[in-house]
Amino acid sequence: MNICFIIFICVIPTIFSARIFRINNQCDQKLWFGIQGKPLIYSGGFEVNARSTRDITVPDGWATCIFDPNRCPPELQMDDGTGHKACASICAAIHNAQQRAQHVHLQNIYNNPDTRSLVCCSCDGNYCVSPHDKVKPGRKCYVEQWPRSTQNTRYDEVFKSQCPDAYSWQFDDLASENTCTYT
Repeated sequence: MNICFIIFICVIPTIFSARIFRINNQCDQKLWFGIQGKPLIYSGGFEVNARSTRDITVPDGWATCIFDPNRCPPELQMDDGTGHKACASICAAIHNAQQRAQHVHLQNIYNNPDTRSLVCCSCDGNYCVSPHDKVKPGRKCYVEQWPRSTQNTRYDEVFKSQCPDAYSWQFDDLASENTCTYT
């Protein structure tokens, strides 16, 4: 069996208030990674050659999702605004009319309040709570108790403790999520 490893390494910040992520591709094929965040860097993605390493520099305080689009289900691949595809959560996908139009099962989830609440946790049909929500605190998931940027390494624990039945590829599919912490 051929096993492919991808290693993400965080490097100590530079004097220029930036962070360096080292992406180590131990696979036998070249991989393309999608990248999200504001500001959008590397035009939304970059390649890492087979059996090689690539360092990417990101601004200090920058939050992102770096993902392998080949491991993202088609119904969750959404346009990131640059012509590339980004892997969205099921909750984000069902609240995108274009995604629902292309994938009937997303429409079915959206139309059923019970299944919608399972994948979005705090949705009422018109509004969904996010961990950064400061407008409507105290909803089902108690987002005001979620860790903020000063303690952002426990999202999976907090998410599952507040929303145990909700599914999110970020927290439930560990094969597609690699977390790098800076201390």
